[in-house]
Order: sequence, then structure tokens, then C-alpha cells
Amino acid sequence: MSQASSPPLQLLKSGQLLSLTADSQGWLLIQKPYFAEFAGPGAAVGGSFDIKCTSVYVIGNVKFQVPETHAERQQSYQQRITYIEQLQEITSDPSPLSCAHTMVNQLNQWCGVDEVKNIPNEWIAQLIGALPQTVAAARQHRPHGTPTQTSQVTPA
Repeated sequence: MSQASSPPLQLLKSGQLLSLTADSQGWLLIQKPYFAEFAGPGAAVGGSFDIKCTSVYVIGNVKFQVPETHAERQQSYQQRITYIEQLQEITSDPSPLSCAHTMVNQLNQWCGVDEVKNIPNEWIAQLIGALPQTVAAARQHRPHGTPTQTSQVTPA
């Protein structure tokens, strides 16, 4: 089930460092004032990362845990950074349509096609800095020269 949700928003804005469990079947799209970020299984959320988040879109069944040891915190920070780096790689494409297509493909790999169908174009557009209409067009067809597969990020 995908939806915009306030309980995770309150958790993330509290300043408490959490992470999504490594076996979580859920993901978060975290909207900030001018952009959005993606966090999946194993990634740190909350803490100083997300105090200024304005909204959270929950995909699937999210499970949180408190990383208690230094090693657990480091691992969850690294996983969040890995998701951020993947988004940076996707957004480095100068073509907005190609970028949107790549983002939709990556979300399909991370979350599954059925879940991604329900994510509003506006949320995906905020992840990549594109217009919602561009995301809608990318969902309808694959641009020429765009690879059919993208690299997949897996929890560390």
C-alpha cells in the first residue's frame, strides 16, 4: 500500500535517528522544502537528515528500528548515502525525459512495478528535479538511447 502519511513524518521530524530494517518491505519518499529523497531498507532516517522534511510518502510496509551501536549507525548512514548517490547518478542525465525514465525504472527495481504505478508523478518529479508532466511522459514510453536496465542499489 502506498500513501502519504503523517505518523512517519512526526517520527522523522522528531530528531530521533532511526533506520528502516534491512528486511523491511517498505520505502520512504521524503519531501524536503525544495526536493525529495528516497530511503529504502537499511537506510538511516530521521536524526539530522530529516528534521526539515515536509511530507513523507510511504511505499509498502515500513519497519523502523533504532540503530543502537556505532556500527549499526554507520551502516545505516552508509546505506542512506548509497541511495543519495544513486539519485545523483540518475539526475546527472541532461535529458529530463531520460532522467525521468531512468528514475521510474529504478523505482520499479527497488519497490516493484505495482507499487510504483501508485506513486504520484509529483513525488517522482521532486526526486529528480523534473516536471510531473515529464514523469507522466516517461511512464508512457521509453526514450531512444535509454538503457532498459539500471544499476540496482541493495542494502549493505
